[in-house]
Amino acid sequence: GLVLTLESVVADSRCPVDVTCVWAGEIRIAFSLDSPASEAPRHHFELSTSAPAASARGLRFELLGATPLPNSTTKIAPADYRISLRATSEPQSAP
Repeated sequence: GLVLTLESVVADSRCPVDVTCVWAGEIRIAFSLDSPASEAPRHHFELSTSAPAASARGLRFELLGATPLPNSTTKIAPADYRISLRATSEPQSAP
């Protein structure tokens, strides 16, 4: 099996919901993918609103969303983030 771990929210510059912004901002999230049953090294990758997809170990991961949305008066605690992802199998290439 595989274990996907959300390692950290590297950056969150999304526009707060109570502010008018000229730039929507971005969120960047670091993940690791590990296969405890194999000797393959842990694979590290980031997903962001500007680069929402990455591939690792035959899977494609796509960032669908992140909550809560920022507010100008409160800081989001790391444990409060909820990340929505889609994981799909990558097509096998023909030999």
